[in-house]
Amino acid sequence: MPLPAGYDRRAATKDLVIWRDQTAVAWNAKWEPRNCPWVVLEWKTRRKGSFEGDFDKHDVKWLTAFTSQNPGTFGYAITVDFRHAEINGLACLFGSD
Repeated sequence: MPLPAGYDRRAATKDLVIWRDQTAVAWNAKWEPRNCPWVVLEWKTRRKGSFEGDFDKHDVKWLTAFTSQNPGTFGYAITVDFRHAEINGLACLFGSD
C-alpha cells in the first residue's frame, strides 16, 4: 500500500489489512502501490523484558500518519502481553473519520 509522507520505502507491508471491496489489492496494473485498505492492524507480542508504553512507537507514528493522510481509513495498534499469568490484549484506535 502507499506510504504516508515522510517514509522512503517503495511500499508498506502490514500485519493485517481489511479492504472494503472483497477483490481489492494494494497494487495497480503497473505494480505500483496505489490503493489503500479500509483498516490496517499492527500486532506486537511481549514475551519477556520491560517495555516503554503499551504500544510500539513506530507503529503508532506510522498509523497516525497513514490515517491522517487517507481519509476514511482506520488503524489499530495491538499489543498482546504474555509476561503475566493472564493474557492481556491491548488495542488503540486511530481513525480519520
